[in-house]
Amino acid sequence: GISFGRSMRWEGSSFLFSRPVRWITALYGEKEVTFSLAGIQSSRDTQGMRDDGVSSEAYSVSSAEEYKSVLEKAGIMPEVAQRTKVIREGVCEAAAAVGGKIPAEFIAENDPSALLAEVVNLVESPNFITGTFDEAFLVLPKEILVTLMKKHQRYFPIQETGDSTDDVELLNAFITVANGACDADVVRAGNEAVIRARLSDAEFFYRTDLSTTLADIAPRLDTVTFADELGSLLDKVHRIEKSIPHLASAMNLSDPDRDAALTAAPIMKADLVSQIVVEFTSLAGIMGRHYALRNGHPPSVATAIYEHTLPRFSGDALPTTPAGTLLATADRLDSLTALFAAGHAPKSAADPFALRRTSIGLLSLLLALPAPFPLP
Repeated sequence: GISFGRSMRWEGSSFLFSRPVRWITALYGEKEVTFSLAGIQSSRDTQGMRDDGVSSEAYSVSSAEEYKSVLEKAGIMPEVAQRTKVIREGVCEAAAAVGGKIPAEFIAENDPSALLAEVVNLVESPNFITGTFDEAFLVLPKEILVTLMKKHQRYFPIQETGDSTDDVELLNAFITVANGACDADVVRAGNEAVIRARLSDAEFFYRTDLSTTLADIAPRLDTVTFADELGSLLDKVHRIEKSIPHLASAMNLSDPDRDAALTAAPIMKADLVSQIVVEFTSLAGIMGRHYALRNGHPPSVATAIYEHTLPRFSGDALPTTPAGTLLATADRLDSLTALFAAGHAPKSAADPFALRRTSIGLLSLLLALPAPFPLP
C-alpha cells in the first residue's frame, strides 16, 4: 500500500491517508469500477480546483484515456513535466519583471532537492505572485534569507542579474506559486505579512548571536547530548581537539594548516547552539564560518569550521583546505570509533546515528587525499 510520514483520519471507518479523500474516479477503459472507500462511492466523475473551499463542478470522464484531457479542461496540469516547464518559466519571467533573476540552484530541473521540484508537487494549477519585504532586512546574511524563503515559505528568492556567484546581492522581493485562481492582492499581502514576521525573528536571532562570540557560546555545547554513554557535544569537541596533532602529523600538514585546525577545533561546533542555527539547522557550519569572520578569526579558520561539515550527503562538495579536511576527518573518526565502542553499530533496519552516511563521508575524504593516510 501507499504509506506517508504523516497520515490523518477524518471519518468513521478510521481510514488513513495523507489528506481527506473527497471523491474517487475509477475507470477501466470505458467501464466504471464501482466500490466504496472511506465512505466515498466511486464514480466516473472528477472535479476541478476547489478554490472557494467547496467542491467545484463535476466533470464526467467517459474513459480512462480521456482523464488527462478532462483535467486540462478543468484548469489542472496533470503532467509533472508540463508543470515543471511552466513553473520554471513562470518564476523566471516574474523575476525578470522586477529586474532580477532566480538563483540557479532553486530552479535546477534535475535536482530533487531544488525548490522547483518541491513546488511542482505542491501545485497543480500554478499562479505566480510577486511580493516584497523591507529593504532593511537585506543586511541579514544571504544564507539566512534564502533558507527562510525556501524552507519555511517555499518562496523563490530573487537576486540581481549577473553571474550566479556568492557576491550577487538579493533583491527585497520573492515569488510564491499559488495553486489555482485567487485574489492576488490578498495572497500577496498575506505572504508579505508572514515573511515580515519571520524576518523580524531572524533579525533578532542574528543580532543576539552577534552580541557574543563563538568562544563564549561554545561551553553551551555541554548541554547538548551527543550520546548517553559518550557525554555531550562539548565532550566530543574535546576528543577531536586531542586527535588533531596526531592526524595533522599523519596527513603531513604544514604548521600554518595545523595551527588553523587547532584554532578552529574548540569552536567548530559552537554555532549549533547559536540562535540562528537552532532555528535554521541547515545553516550549521555556514553560520559558524560567518560568525568566525565576524569574531576576527582569519579566513583559514573560518573556512575550516565550515568545511568540517562536508560532505553532508552523497555527491556533496569536499573540503578544499587541509585544515578543513583534517577537522572533517577527525569529526567522522570520532563519531565512528566512539559510537561503535558504545554499542551503537548500525542494524539492518536502523541507523539512528547515521553511521553509514558518516562512513561514506569519511571514505570520500580519505580517497581525496593526495597521499595514503595511515590511521594512527
